[in-house]
Amino acid sequence: MRNIDIFEQLYAPHTSRKIDGFDSAVNSGSCSIGLIKGQYRQLNAIVTDCATEDDNWRIVNLKGTYKKFNLNGPISLIPAFDSIAVLGAVSDDHASALAMMQYGRMFDAIEEDVIETNAQGLVRHLSTSHFHKNNQLIQRSQLTNLQDIPCALVPGWDGIELITHEGRTSHLLLDMQLHDDHDRLLSAFDGLSNLLESIGAEYADFDSIIVEYQYLDKLMNMLHKAMQTASKGGVKVLNVDQSEKPFRHKKVLNVAVSYDFEDGQTITILFHNPDRDAKRISAQDTLLSWKIMMNNRDVTGVIQPNQGEGIALPVLAGRIVKLINQNSARFKRTQAKKAENAKTLAETDQRIVEKQNQKSALATEIANLLEQIGLLKANDQQPIPDEGTVNKDPSTQDLNTKAVTKTEAKGVYDALSTRHRWLTGGTMEEFFNQNYPEGMLEALTDAKALIERPFGKVATANGLKESMERMIQTVETTISRWKDGPKDGAVKAKSFPPIEDLGDGYFKAYKNDKKLDDWTAHINSYGEWQVSANNASSRAWSNGFGAPRFFKTLDEMIAKYPAFGALPALLKEKEIEPENGANNDDADYLSKIIKGEVDFSNASEVEAHLEEIGNRLAPEINDLFEQAVSAYSVYQVNQAATVN
Repeated sequence: MRNIDIFEQLYAPHTSRKIDGFDSAVNSGSCSIGLIKGQYRQLNAIVTDCATEDDNWRIVNLKGTYKKFNLNGPISLIPAFDSIAVLGAVSDDHASALAMMQYGRMFDAIEEDVIETNAQGLVRHLSTSHFHKNNQLIQRSQLTNLQDIPCALVPGWDGIELITHEGRTSHLLLDMQLHDDHDRLLSAFDGLSNLLESIGAEYADFDSIIVEYQYLDKLMNMLHKAMQTASKGGVKVLNVDQSEKPFRHKKVLNVAVSYDFEDGQTITILFHNPDRDAKRISAQDTLLSWKIMMNNRDVTGVIQPNQGEGIALPVLAGRIVKLINQNSARFKRTQAKKAENAKTLAETDQRIVEKQNQKSALATEIANLLEQIGLLKANDQQPIPDEGTVNKDPSTQDLNTKAVTKTEAKGVYDALSTRHRWLTGGTMEEFFNQNYPEGMLEALTDAKALIERPFGKVATANGLKESMERMIQTVETTISRWKDGPKDGAVKAKSFPPIEDLGDGYFKAYKNDKKLDDWTAHINSYGEWQVSANNASSRAWSNGFGAPRFFKTLDEMIAKYPAFGALPALLKEKEIEPENGANNDDADYLSKIIKGEVDFSNASEVEAHLEEIGNRLAPEINDLFEQAVSAYSVYQVNQAATVN
């Protein structure tokens, strides 16, 4: 549902209307005046000329008095109130001023409150009977509680068995889909980094943080296995991801874990340490789950309706898997449709660019031919009129006098900034072979033409002209750096700075000679290549560079991070096998000890094998060896306790 869909227009812009008890007619100005109708109540509504689909409605509560004139007595003052819905206001004060101008001044009103709401929450409020039994102002708490609800009926569970919604998961998911205002159940999860940025997470950056990750890894693996077991032939988990380090949210430390399923869906669980005074997470601290997200939708109230209850992992996994399997088919259809639409849009954009290039070439050819036959004088050449301005009303041909609206300015700015991201994010080959210069110059020309025109009040208030000027300067600077690039298809091979050997099996690589972005790679305890970004700046996190990546082979890692292209030769010089072939047997045996899959009854054999591995210990399995020795020691202590 779009925000404008709930609006019913009664008076168009610049239309006069009469109001009972008011001396003169009221003009709507540049706004549309109408109603928003719900099942149990309707509101007067105002829509400005600069309203967009991204704007929320604002409810302005007004209180005042009506003057009642009595023939044989004094004037009576009767209390009066009204709630006005406004769309397209740039601020609460702007919304209040519009409501006062169109309605409030008729009864000498004053503003009591301005409440922001989305269209779905407003319709729910107007269609809920008990909120409107008595005629009164819209209450902030009531409207806020209806903004984003998981489902109409609070789910009830008995273990993994659903006891509400007729005991059927399909009915529960239908209830969730009916109240999924922004189709977040069908939107692919865009990574932990974007989630942490959207909730305003602040990373705890203390030197003394002590986190034993093996405990959290064990919890993740247990839940992973529980979901695989509960799936029963359904969708399986492909990957488990974890926030790189604890972060601060709402004054407490948090850890985030996400599970990626094979159909593209994602379950994300946020844990927090409830101690607000804690400045670090120690091994003894308890982490509590406080938010569970299915794709981009918060489903905590569905999966765990009784907050704070202790819930067993098999039960939690069972509830999650039920919803994932039920939503899988619709999710895949939606993602396939989105991919098809994106491909169609890209092809259409390419055709538009080709047609525009063809049009420019034809215009140049026509101008040359006309000049050759003497129809154009060298000192008095007139530009060829664009077909869009021929035979039109003269008042519409001169756009230089028309004020730039917020929507128009934002569209041109987004087109220019998008082209600039393509330019700076691509390689030299992409820049010269994929038509970036033409698209960039076209967007730059449009932007320069736009800032020559006057800007409207809303566009000026949002600072769009200044933003446009800064972006034009940035783009021109970028183009000047690229203008001496390869010509005639000759592409320079991209080179990277030398890889730095940090010691202990860790290697650092840089994206370019400026050394702004760098990564560290090493072989972790599972025998995989692990790559982590070293800068935790907002730019890196917003592009998904913060979370570590894992690769089974070195070639796979280099394909993702070309900056490590020289690593095989460096490893060969250090006599380190890139694929860990020499250490696979040792790593497998140590992993079996940690998992308890080795028979400890023959202690001498186990100890001899451990001693042999310790003598030829490689740096990349050092952590694994220590965990294995620790696991065996715990077994020996338990055996001694049993004997005593």
